[in-house]
Amino acid sequence: MAHVVYESLFELVRLQLADFDPSVWHICAQPFEISGRVGGRPVRHVPDFFLARTDRSYVVVNVTRAKQLDDPRVQERLQWAGLMFLLRGWQHEVWSGAPLVKTENIRFLAGFRRDYLFEGGPLTNDEVRRLHGMTIGEAALALDPYRPGSLCRPLLFNALWKGTLTADLDRPLGSDTGVEAVK
Repeated sequence: MAHVVYESLFELVRLQLADFDPSVWHICAQPFEISGRVGGRPVRHVPDFFLARTDRSYVVVNVTRAKQLDDPRVQERLQWAGLMFLLRGWQHEVWSGAPLVKTENIRFLAGFRRDYLFEGGPLTNDEVRRLHGMTIGEAALALDPYRPGSLCRPLLFNALWKGTLTADLDRPLGSDTGVEAVK
């Protein structure tokens, strides 16, 4: 596991979404440059991220703000780049944002990703199964007799990051957020 570079906070959001996605096993930033001619003009393009998925598929991601997509030259360049990637059998994603609540939840959970920071380790499979159907508040109380009280919520957030617990991330996380064990 290593750090992946990004050029803006907007790119960081897409990077965190990729890091959270269990189907992504490798992320590479600014992986290569392609060049060619579009409309008689020379063009160069460096995509923002290259994602390798567990199903052996690949996705080239260009992070572009929505207002930039109105520029015909940007459209032309991205369309050309997308065709070049398609010819190599790669998917092409032009990403211009995601719902704010979901991205904020994932950004928050990213702070709990590292198992080694938890005394006694992450939640066990048995602990996770016992929490199925509870709210975050109920689950924290249920863990309290077995784990240090100050670690109960962080352990739940770690399990949400890892995907052993799931919750509706399209709503703000809170004590009343329901969690389910992933089977």
